Amino acid sequence: EGERGEEEARGQRNKTAREKREDKETIRRAWRIVFSGDTRPCAQTISNAFEASLLTHEATLEEGKEAEAAAKKHSTVGEALSVSEKARTYRTMLTHFSARYSGFPEFDARRHPRAAVAVDFMTTDLVDLALLPAVAAPLQLLIEFVAGNGQKAGRGENEMDSDDE
Repeated sequence: EGERGEEEARGQRNKTAREKREDKETIRRAWRIVFSGDTRPCAQTISNAFEASLLTHEATLEEGKEAEAAAKKHSTVGEALSVSEKARTYRTMLTHFSARYSGFPEFDARRHPRAAVAVDFMTTDLVDLALLPAVAAPLQLLIEFVAGNGQKAGRGENEMDSDDE
């Protein structure tokens, strides 16, 4: 009877390990990440990104610069966000901003609550996707503060001075 109990316990441990592996495989299959690269908005990107966990899309220029973006074969922030909305992605990471911006072009986070921004060398864990949109405004302030060598980098009430603590 003791041996039988040990066999059952071993079988249960093996079953649990197998179930854990299956769970990990299910989670891996569940994440879908799409990277657009330098591109104009297109149906293929929308199709590939449909209901993806994360779409990383270049947003070189601010809204209102569509003609310039088209001429340079890039996308504006608005165009990238439109692709994301049509594709119904969970999160969109905007990247590849023109050097003309001290940080990144502004966008209305209230209108685009699923959008986030990335900067060079930034890393993130996929489990933190839910938090990414909340980082955009503080990240912009930090970039402006650093670009201004500690001088005012403000927007409204969130202004930062080198004297602030």
